[in-house]
Amino acid sequence: MKTPQTNQTLEQKFNLLAEEWEEHCIKMAHHSRLAFFYDCSAAEQIIAMGRVVLPMIAQRYQKPRDPNFDPVYSHITGLVEKIAQEFTIPDRIRGYYPQMEDYTIKWIHENIK
Repeated sequence: MKTPQTNQTLEQKFNLLAEEWEEHCIKMAHHSRLAFFYDCSAAEQIIAMGRVVLPMIAQRYQKPRDPNFDPVYSHITGLVEKIAQEFTIPDRIRGYYPQMEDYTIKWIHENIK
């Protein structure tokens, strides 16, 4: 586990935690239970950082995406749901991960300044 330094900017800390969370998601890719993807220190710290990281999430995970990170992209929606209580995925796209990911990024751009 990488430890964020106290003199790092918020963005540097987020990126370090995001890298750790991505590694965790790739390791958990064989699990079908969603809770496994958020059961790590990095995800907990990202969530604890609050709404300020939402634009960073949108920037980091908008297309074009790396196909090696599919387990990560499939779970950014859950991360955003845990940070922004008012965010919800419409029922019509729930379960369709590419559409959910696109909706999530679009929602951040439209709702978070």
